[in-house]
Amino acid sequence: MSNTSSNATTKSGRLQLPDRLYNAFTTLVASEMLFVAVGVSINAWLLASILSSQELRVRIRNQFLCCIAIQNIFDDVFIAIPNIAWYFSILNSKPIISCPMYMFTKMINVICSITSDFLIVALACVFLAQVLDFKPGSRLKVGQLRVGRVIALTLPWTLAAVAGPLSVWSISYQRRSCSVVNVRKYFILESSFTVFPLCLATAVIAVAVTLRQLRFGHGRLTAQGNMDVQLMGSGPEIDNSSAYIGAILVCAACEVSRLVAYFLIGNQKYTQLEHMVASIVLECSRGVFLPLVFLFLRDVRERIKTWRPCRTGDAPVGIDLTVAYSKEV
Repeated sequence: MSNTSSNATTKSGRLQLPDRLYNAFTTLVASEMLFVAVGVSINAWLLASILSSQELRVRIRNQFLCCIAIQNIFDDVFIAIPNIAWYFSILNSKPIISCPMYMFTKMINVICSITSDFLIVALACVFLAQVLDFKPGSRLKVGQLRVGRVIALTLPWTLAAVAGPLSVWSISYQRRSCSVVNVRKYFILESSFTVFPLCLATAVIAVAVTLRQLRFGHGRLTAQGNMDVQLMGSGPEIDNSSAYIGAILVCAACEVSRLVAYFLIGNQKYTQLEHMVASIVLECSRGVFLPLVFLFLRDVRERIKTWRPCRTGDAPVGIDLTVAYSKEV
């Protein structure tokens, strides 16, 4: 079908999409459906594996991993699935988005962006605290530690829930009795909420990796003494830097691709449609690749390998049993 014929209306009066747009939205539907199915499964498995282990779930690092998994699932349910429905409506020439739904999706996008990036910042701070041998138990009481833990875990969500809606409303305006977001200001808003936390997380992880290398070199590192149970719990070894470096790389690639898509849309660069689709697809892959990066953490990897939903209790993680015997003469 040529572009001329594809722009014609059907007998029902609906405008058909040009082939290029139709292929683009078909690609978005297929890719997002795949990422939703795989992403929800992987994050749910990671979440259940950690929460079902008493040893793993008491560590604040793993609690932040659970928060990231929950945020990824939240992203799939409240952003990806509505996007898929919207793409389907466009393919059927029946756009279904309403004014309230439009503003809701914009707010949810900003909330998820703030939460996901600041959770990475918090995770980076935990890694730095581990390397610095930070012991809050020697300075704070148990009740104070619990309050501090709750504040640390809920702060990214609280910040996003407050700053997200206020920021979106501040750049919206009325058009035909409907609140509409200024696209270019929305791009600037998303950029500010993305660049700052990612730069901060990168700086923290860079310092942690450098100190880890200077203090411990390439030898085997035990976690005992580096972080007490009140903050980190017991762990088999100092965390592998690859997990944190990989998390930053995944977040940076996905967030930059999302900003590229917003920039192209805001400046109406529809001639670069393929670049726009590629950016959206890469951004949607975050919920799949980010939990896979956490497999560099040995205790998490071993737990995921051995845990099954039908089992109860903790599975042994990383036990190396060596039996030595000698023959009597």
